[in-house]
Amino acid sequence: MINIIEEKNRSLKQSNRFAVLDALRNAKETSIAELAKKTELSKPTIKKVLDHYIYLGLVKEAGKGKSTEEGGKKPLLYMFDENYSYVISSHIGPNFINSALLNFRGEIVESKYINLDPEVTYENVLNFLVTHIYKFKELKGAAKINSIVLALPGIVDPEAGTLKYSPHFGSWNCDLDFRSAIEKRIGKEIPIYTDNINRYEAFMEMLEGKAVGIDDFATIDVLEEGVGSGLIINGKLSHGSQNIAGEIGHTIVNTHDGCTCICGGTGCFEAEVSWRNILRLIMSEREQFLESELFCLDEIFPEDLFRARKNLDPLAIKIMNQITTYFARGINNLILSCDPKLIIIQGIYNGAGDEFINEVKKKVDSMSLLSLKRDTAICFSEFGLDRGVRGAGLYLIANFFSEDVIYQ
Repeated sequence: MINIIEEKNRSLKQSNRFAVLDALRNAKETSIAELAKKTELSKPTIKKVLDHYIYLGLVKEAGKGKSTEEGGKKPLLYMFDENYSYVISSHIGPNFINSALLNFRGEIVESKYINLDPEVTYENVLNFLVTHIYKFKELKGAAKINSIVLALPGIVDPEAGTLKYSPHFGSWNCDLDFRSAIEKRIGKEIPIYTDNINRYEAFMEMLEGKAVGIDDFATIDVLEEGVGSGLIINGKLSHGSQNIAGEIGHTIVNTHDGCTCICGGTGCFEAEVSWRNILRLIMSEREQFLESELFCLDEIFPEDLFRARKNLDPLAIKIMNQITTYFARGINNLILSCDPKLIIIQGIYNGAGDEFINEVKKKVDSMSLLSLKRDTAICFSEFGLDRGVRGAGLYLIANFFSEDVIYQ
């Protein structure tokens, strides 16, 4: 984990404690001598800081290291105690809930994944979440749980803790108060946080993914039904005035014969690249491409389409050409609206290969501002399904270590 916490105006003692703890969080086991090299602090100062954190439980001794070539005593090693506290993180997706218990290094200790019925109710989801929370609390004890985070799909007001609207759950009401509803069931002893899932996923890319060291970038997460974007501008999560920043899935990319989106619109980015629509396009071409390898399968998945494209299957080539056009239009809209340095694609298209990326770039460059060279990089994410729960958990952990109180 790298440090992205802004340096604040701290006293010398606070600065020293910050430097030592930050170095420990970025290492597994280390000695006072190694910490002195990394922080440029004296060994006596480091020893005092270590004693302070051992007392608090944030640091522990980790045995003896190796002697130097000259011999001498083996140095005592220290390490950040990742089990100091835990975060419960739940990612509510369009058709699943992925919940996890994370230690303070952001590592998943325990997880629970369930599929959701298409007709799932708000009350059903609350009951699932509460069940998961109680399970994790019992596992480590309530006193060890630092916080709970809910990563939600749709328009989220993080200050109010509400899901203002989610097109994935059309039967639900608007302005659902997730935070208060969970607090009524489990109490208010453990703080609960909420935000849109794509923001947490973008934070994870900035922390330890493809966007490390980049202050202006965007993610595009494509599920089987749904496209969202997390925007990082000047190193900070962007929400917008109405918390709709990043809803790129509902920009229009097909005005000719667009399909209906779950939001009620027509030709939305997420509707056109949804797997539901891709299957519809494939089946609509059946008579013209009876020899396609895709029709030899009982069920078609994204990886089947990508493999067929690599095999130069004519139908797969045609479908992928349509998909890259929709992606290029959506990405062009994103570039023109917030000018990111990097765009990271997450989700079901991550196996499409470099040819997919290159084709999207070529089409983006041919769409608008033709005389202006645009250097926005596009790449695939390296993270899988757990990017949601880990991103949300890492966000809360980073917030904990950004507070001055632990360095006093």
